Amino acid sequence: QIVMAHGGRPLYMEEAFFILRRHRKVWLDLSGIPPVRLLEYFPRLPELVDRVLWGTDWPSPGVKTLRVNIDQFLALPLSDPHKKAILETNALALFPSTR
Repeated sequence: QIVMAHGGRPLYMEEAFFILRRHRKVWLDLSGIPPVRLLEYFPRLPELVDRVLWGTDWPSPGVKTLRVNIDQFLALPLSDPHKKAILETNALALFPSTR
């Protein structure tokens, strides 16, 4: 399994999405991407939402607070199941519990 950090941002977002489409063992991490710009950078994100991971990139000058960051993400026009996948389900699938 490979996780592409920062979604390929700032220069390789199109390439990152292409790689994600071609390779089932590749995951896309959203840290470092301002939530308000996420669908601008990845307009076809819902197509591959099952391999997208939430990340805040906090602490960082671009992330005021974790609350603002998550609120901006939750305000996106994505379905609730897609949001849950990105925030929770996908990470649990990639990093299963060893209990």
